[in-house]
Amino acid sequence: VALRSGGGAVRSVTVNVGMWNSLHTGVTGADGPSGKLWYESDFWTSVGVGFAGGVNVAATYTAYTSPNGAFPSVKEVSFKASAPVRGTNPYALVAFELEGQADGGAVEGRYLELGAAPSLGLRGLVVAVPVKVGLSLDGYYEGLRGDERFGFFSIGASLTVPLSGERSRFGRWNVHGGADYVRLGDSNALRLGDNTKVIISAGIGLSY
Repeated sequence: VALRSGGGAVRSVTVNVGMWNSLHTGVTGADGPSGKLWYESDFWTSVGVGFAGGVNVAATYTAYTSPNGAFPSVKEVSFKASAPVRGTNPYALVAFELEGQADGGAVEGRYLELGAAPSLGLRGLVVAVPVKVGLSLDGYYEGLRGDERFGFFSIGASLTVPLSGERSRFGRWNVHGGADYVRLGDSNALRLGDNTKVIISAGIGLSY
């Protein structure tokens, strides 16, 4: 929902509401104790403000839940700031656990994520190289040796191909895909079984 759009120091104010879901095979899903595919269901809502010069700030509330009981619910609030700096699109995000712990630890944690996604557009195609690092500010990645500062580092590449040049009454469609290399800290690796992961993704996008 766009509450404001125009010129001046404050260019836009938006409210977003959404859901994110994940269905799993394996021990976290259909082959696990519950026998159910539906591993995770997240609800989120955010308020974003866009300023002159392309600077954006947003506050987001997220509730992470597991319909098959794989993990206890976690409620979190985060704040994100981003800006277009010579095509690199850097951002910083700080999150605070309000209730529950994603790491199964003893205290609600605080989290910092820093990232950027340098991109290049060529004849409608967009190539991006997203890079990000996740860090614990306090109690976010609790492990056998206490709180661990390093959570993960990832770098990848993605390609977005438009299916139509101009927006139509059916919206603007694209296909996109990419790959990410992820290096996990010891606490995350202990839960996920490996220090490194390669994630391949593909999808169809629509803006209207």
